[in-house]
Amino acid sequence: MTGIYSTAKRRERANLESMMLARYACKSSDTLGRLQKEEDNDHRLPFERDRDRVLHSTAFHRLQYKTQVFLLHEGDFYRTRMTHSLEVTQIARSIAAQLRLNEHLVEAIALVHDIGYPPFGNAGELELDKLMTDTGFDHNLQALRIVDELEERYMSRPGINLSWEVREGIVRHDGVFSGSSMIEEFSIYRQPTLEAQVVTVADMIAYCTHEIEDALRVGFLRESDLDDLQLWQEASELVMVEKETNRLLGIKKIRQRETIRKLIDILIRDVVSYSLKLLERGDIKSLVDVRESDSVLVELSPARMEEVNILKEFLLRHVYSEPGIMRMEHKGRRIIRELFKAFMDEPKMLPAVTYELYPHRSLERIVCDYIAGMTDRHAVEIYKLLFDPKELVSTLS
Repeated sequence: MTGIYSTAKRRERANLESMMLARYACKSSDTLGRLQKEEDNDHRLPFERDRDRVLHSTAFHRLQYKTQVFLLHEGDFYRTRMTHSLEVTQIARSIAAQLRLNEHLVEAIALVHDIGYPPFGNAGELELDKLMTDTGFDHNLQALRIVDELEERYMSRPGINLSWEVREGIVRHDGVFSGSSMIEEFSIYRQPTLEAQVVTVADMIAYCTHEIEDALRVGFLRESDLDDLQLWQEASELVMVEKETNRLLGIKKIRQRETIRKLIDILIRDVVSYSLKLLERGDIKSLVDVRESDSVLVELSPARMEEVNILKEFLLRHVYSEPGIMRMEHKGRRIIRELFKAFMDEPKMLPAVTYELYPHRSLERIVCDYIAGMTDRHAVEIYKLLFDPKELVSTLS
C-alpha cells in the first residue's frame, strides 16, 4: 500500500508542477531519464531525488574543505566551494522562482556544479590539466565522471545515477561544450534548459559579489578602492538611504554586507527583467523552443553585463593577482605536481582500494582521480607524509 500511495502522491505533485510552472520550464515529465533505469518508489519528483543524492554524496561534503579563492590556511571563515555552491543555489532559486522555472532542477544543478574541482581551486585545475597530457582536466567533465562512475553509494551500481537534465547542466551550465566523447550525448540540443542557464548567471553573480566581500574582510581591498565601480556605488547609495533609519548600518562590516546584498539584488532584478524580454522577443512558448533557440535566454542585460565585466577585471587586478594569493596558488600547484609524480613513479604507494583499479583504468587516470578527490587539507597532509622527513610515515587513505 505504501508504494501505491507514493506513486499516487508523486503523480499528484507532477500534475501540480505542470500547472504552476511556465510553459518553457523543464518539468518532471520532460526528463529523458537516467543512465540506469530505476523504479520511482517514493513521493519525490525526479529532480528532487537528484538534489538529495547530491547533498548526501561524499564529493559534495568534501567541498567544505576545498578552496574558493582564499585558501583555508588563511582562515576558516572565508568562503569554500561548499559555501559558494550554497550561495549559487540561493541566487539561482531566486531567479528561477520569478521566471516560474523548475526550482528543483535548478537546485540540483547548482549544488552539483562545482564537485569536480580538485584541491586548491582554479590553480589545482590548471596543474592537473597540464599533468594529464592525453586528456587534460576540466572540472565540469570531472564532475560528470563523479556522478556517473566515481561516487560510491550503492551496491548495485556506480555513481549516483542522476537525471539526464542535471547531468547536462553539469557540463553546459557555464557554456563549456567541446567535442569530448564524454559529452557527445548532450549535443542533441542547441541550448541547455533555462534552469541550467540560470545557474550560469547565478554562479557569476555569486563569485563576483562574494569575493569582493571576502577581499574587504581580509584587507586586500578597502571600500575606497571600489569608488570607481558603478555597481558598487549604486548599491552603496541604496544602503546610505537606509542608514538614516537604521543605526546598525553605521557599523562598517554590517554596512559592507548590506551593500553586497543590495548588489546581488540589483543583478537578480536585471536578470529576471531582461530574460523575460528575451523570452517574449523570441516567442518562447515551450521547452522545445528553448532547446532550438539560437542563443541563451537567461542573462544580464548588455549594460549590466558591461558593468560586471568591469568588476571582474577589477577583481583580476586587485584580488586574484595579490601576492599572497599568488603564493598560495603556487604552493598548491607544486603540491599537486609532486604528489602526481610520486604516485606515477611508485603507484603501490596509493591506497590499496585505489591501486586495485589499475588493471581497469590507466595509471594516469587513477592518480588524477585520487588527487582530484582530495580536499586542500588532505592534499597537504599526504604531501607532508611523503616529503617531510619529520612526519611519521603512515598508511595513506
